[in-house]
Amino acid sequence: MSRDINHIRNQIKRHFEKKKEDHKKTYISKKNLYWSKYYQDARWGRLRNAYYAAYPCCEVCDRQGIVTPTDEVHHLHPFGSAPTEEAKWSLLLNPNNLCSCCRRHHKMFHKYMNEKHLEHATINEILIYEQEQEELNSLINK
Repeated sequence: MSRDINHIRNQIKRHFEKKKEDHKKTYISKKNLYWSKYYQDARWGRLRNAYYAAYPCCEVCDRQGIVTPTDEVHHLHPFGSAPTEEAKWSLLLNPNNLCSCCRRHHKMFHKYMNEKHLEHATINEILIYEQEQEELNSLINK
């Protein structure tokens, strides 16, 4: 059993090393310099890496009893909508404003906020939304 746990830990470690590398490439190559100044900031990089380490699994999946590696760190209150530069940095660098997500749930956060015209969403709202979507899909597929 100890061997299995170590194997899983090594898989998660390799997964995060690859994610960090992919993340760097994605944001360094971004053409939009406005967003790059935030995402390339060393303080954000350190916070994101610390959050990945503290929450290596998707927090939404975890609430459902599913273990899924984190792909992205999501801002519950998007910092881009903040009215001032100071407020943007405050939201960007606030660890209480973060949620580790698998890619599917990160997309779901943004889809939900766009559909409902909301400025932010909670994990509980996403869980309810996901359940509603699954119920709709099962009705459509009958």
